[in-house]
Amino acid sequence: MKDENFQPIMERFMKRCSNRNGRHMSFAAKEVYVKSIVQALPTFTMGVFKMSVGFCEKYERLIREFWWGEEEGQRKVHWMSWDKMTKPKRGGGIGFRDMHLFNQALLARQGWRLIQNPDSLCARVLKSKYYLNGELMDTVFAADASQSWRGIEFGLELLKKGLIWRVGDGRSIQVQRDQWIPRREGLRAANFTCRSRIRWVNQLIDPISKQWDQELIQRIFNHFDASEILKIRIPEGEVADCIAWHYEKSCVFTVRSAYKLATKLKGIGPQSSSSTAEIDDRISWDLIWKAGIPEKIKIFAWRVATNTLATKMNKCKRTLAIDNTCNICGNTEENEYHAVVECTKSRALRQEMRAKWALPREEFFRYTRTDWLQSLLNSCDGVTRNR
Repeated sequence: MKDENFQPIMERFMKRCSNRNGRHMSFAAKEVYVKSIVQALPTFTMGVFKMSVGFCEKYERLIREFWWGEEEGQRKVHWMSWDKMTKPKRGGGIGFRDMHLFNQALLARQGWRLIQNPDSLCARVLKSKYYLNGELMDTVFAADASQSWRGIEFGLELLKKGLIWRVGDGRSIQVQRDQWIPRREGLRAANFTCRSRIRWVNQLIDPISKQWDQELIQRIFNHFDASEILKIRIPEGEVADCIAWHYEKSCVFTVRSAYKLATKLKGIGPQSSSSTAEIDDRISWDLIWKAGIPEKIKIFAWRVATNTLATKMNKCKRTLAIDNTCNICGNTEENEYHAVVECTKSRALRQEMRAKWALPREEFFRYTRTDWLQSLLNSCDGVTRNR
């Protein structure tokens, strides 16, 4: 659909996010406003139609302008890229949505409903028009489809990557074509290690014991596939195979898990939630976001940790200043660490604060590496951290 079809959404956005409304808002207030109101405006439409890439980019640009406080005729500096801002808070971002990926996750829900309710009136009408003699997940769709069906096709692209077959009798699952091996990555089986005419999963099950044919599986599959297949429990009795959503423990599709999958595939979200580095990174960001302090102070700490304050060094990088030396002390370059810790004014402020609060000793305020702020917070006890 063309961008002008979604003009009412833009008008509603401009009505709620005028310069007058955002001028006196803190970043904490803007975060709540964007997540609860601004990003919710097109949700209903996004659940039915595929938004154009141009519309999504324009809508995200308006959100950025509102966040950074741009006014008419005056462009403010964007101290962080939009891709980083759309990362989750535990990944170093602020948790704003990528509108294009969120649109795809919402439309994937429509495809899930068609799979789970094939006898509904809507599913029967769409099947008779678009895939009369085929299955929803295997059909090549016509080019002259309606706009609503094009939206479902867009959602199916994401849905197919998260669906997995749960093994019952194994008669409906193709060994090398379908996704049926439950693991974090690579739900399909790799190529056979030797020539075999095995096509269906039920051919891997011993017809007498109703258990996996271990010798056959270890002979034709790679060891990494064979070990995962043998872990799958075969249900007792005659149970048909069924399709489930792999990225939820309940096996039921949710827009939230679909959006996480979309961001992961794009490279925005976490790539491996089980790696030690990823877990350490999430814990370090929790030191900021889970502290018992006002939200606007959390966002300030987040900007310090991500090097997105309006320091002289950042201004020089964007050719907004020639000299990056601190204007207050004139001793060294002004970065985030110098502004909040090393500068003479900052040191004097800490000395005055120690008369009232139990701050860490001065030797703890040292630059260790890029995550110096998280290291400092980690060295503090919970009471001191929440002050």
